[in-house]
Amino acid sequence: MSDVRDRTSDVRTGGSGAGAGAGDVRPGRPGRLKVYLGAAPGVGKTYRMLDEARRRAARGVDVVVGFVECHGRPRTEGMLDGLEVVERAQWAYRGGEFEEMDLAAVLARRPQVAIVDEFAHSNVPGGGRNPKRRQDIEELLAAGIDVVTALNVQHLALNAAASLGDEVRAVTVCNPDPEDRAQLYALERDWARWDPGVPLIRLTSERRALGRPIAAYVGEAAAAVPGTRVTVLIPEAEPDRLWQRLLQNQRGAVVAHAVRKDTDAVICRLRFLI
Repeated sequence: MSDVRDRTSDVRTGGSGAGAGAGDVRPGRPGRLKVYLGAAPGVGKTYRMLDEARRRAARGVDVVVGFVECHGRPRTEGMLDGLEVVERAQWAYRGGEFEEMDLAAVLARRPQVAIVDEFAHSNVPGGGRNPKRRQDIEELLAAGIDVVTALNVQHLALNAAASLGDEVRAVTVCNPDPEDRAQLYALERDWARWDPGVPLIRLTSERRALGRPIAAYVGEAAAAVPGTRVTVLIPEAEPDRLWQRLLQNQRGAVVAHAVRKDTDAVICRLRFLI
């Protein structure tokens, strides 16, 4: 599965941790954080996390699922069979009902390992004691619970963009065909729920072109504020194999060429090893 980082980052926050027996959760040993980094949604991060949870449980490790989002994928949902799932907390917000991880319940359960999906997720306002799921994860780690989580490249890209300038916009190009419209609505819904504080700009391309619509938008943005220099950040995945790199980064190369040709914007390529 080339789109999911096979060598997941295993961040040790303290203690030896390796080979610990069941029930070895104590405040004096901070937990370890393991992150599955994917190039995009839907590449199999959640499936891989649950597969790891099943393998750990089979070895006698005390594992619970604090929160996973299967997005209606039957194979991923099937990976939950046999795993202990902590019931989610229900929260009302703006007339709707939302589910979030029940942090208090996971802490009270005190497993060795907690599976917590969507590291960059923003919790529903008023839904729990932390606004961000990463803060929930920090509390689990501080309690000595190891956490396995997942993160998409675009989350890191937005953080990098915010460090380069005061105004950040995310741009996506869509085709108006009915087939693509459902994917677009799903993207906008997920973006609104994630709420990264960055507007999502939707451009339309009849022929699925990427370069020209983005270059035109960059040119308009620069012209709107004279003297402003626009920086275009292009996330690129870097798999191990050369042919995978060419396939993964082809679209980024097309965008970079068009922007460089038609504008004086600065091009920054943000590469991620996966």
